[in-house]
Amino acid sequence: MITFEVQPQGERFTFFSEPDPTAPSVEFEFVGSPGTPGPDPHIHARQVETFRVTSGEMLAKVGKEERRIRAGETLVVPAGQVHSFCNPDPDNPLIIRITLEPALNFQWFMTEMSRLANENGGRWKDIPLLEMAWAAHQVIDEHDLPGVPRFITRPAFALLAGVAFVLGKHRRISPKPSGPAVAGT
Repeated sequence: MITFEVQPQGERFTFFSEPDPTAPSVEFEFVGSPGTPGPDPHIHARQVETFRVTSGEMLAKVGKEERRIRAGETLVVPAGQVHSFCNPDPDNPLIIRITLEPALNFQWFMTEMSRLANENGGRWKDIPLLEMAWAAHQVIDEHDLPGVPRFITRPAFALLAGVAFVLGKHRRISPKPSGPAVAGT
């Protein structure tokens, strides 16, 4: 089990397995403090994301539709769909079991981004641009930015990743795993 927090963002992630980009899925628990804004709108280009709310209430936006998902309810977001979510309750935490199918490199990417956020102020917006660009370029086929065509994002991330490499910023990012983690490595 791997747990990390992004504070003062108010988010905790608990992954139930080691990173394995070849796995059929990756599952984790997300705990959002009261009023947690959640992630910006984003797209998993090749993954289906399933949210099972176990406690609290999640306000989800999928495409242009907003939905409230309560404890015991499930929301499935197809691959390629713009989505985001938050905890709208100012008094109670939100707990969600989230599954992405297939696993790909989601766990590696989130682990690296949370580490960088915590090292630089504790919020997602505190992640240094070049390090984020290097990591994002490593998983360029797995994510898309809503409203920005790939013919813009791919060269932009490639250019920023190149600058990160030249300046040595890529060394701050752990190599992404190529398969199942091996004990003791």
